[in-house]
Parts: sequence; structure tokens; C-alpha cells
Amino acid sequence: MIDYRPIENHIRHARLQRSAEIGELIADGIVAAWNVIDRAASQIAAKARNLAKPPEEYSTALPRHF
Repeated sequence: MIDYRPIENHIRHARLQRSAEIGELIADGIVAAWNVIDRAASQIAAKARNLAKPPEEYSTALPRHF
């Protein structure tokens, strides 16, 4: 009778290794996507702040006398 346990163990180890590598690829993709989204959100927020800031001549505050 042939003992297939070493072969099965080898296959199981190879599958675990492949799963770990796929998990790392997925994690790297998520981190890369997060970095892109974070940079884009920062740029959009900066643009929105600039657009929301009223010009000096439109100020409703009392005139400044310096």
C-alpha cells in the first residue's frame, strides 16, 4: 500500500503558501488604494477650503483700520 500522506502534506503546505501570498497581494492592493484615496481626499479638501473662503472685499465684518 502506498502512503500518500507526505504528498498530501506537501500539497497542503503549497496551498497554504499560495493563500498567504494572495492575502499579501490583496492587503497591498488595499493599502495602495487607501493611499490614493487619502491623497485625493486631501487635495479635494484643500480645493474646497480655498473655494469656501470668501474674498476680503466681501467680508461683512467691520472694516479693519491698521
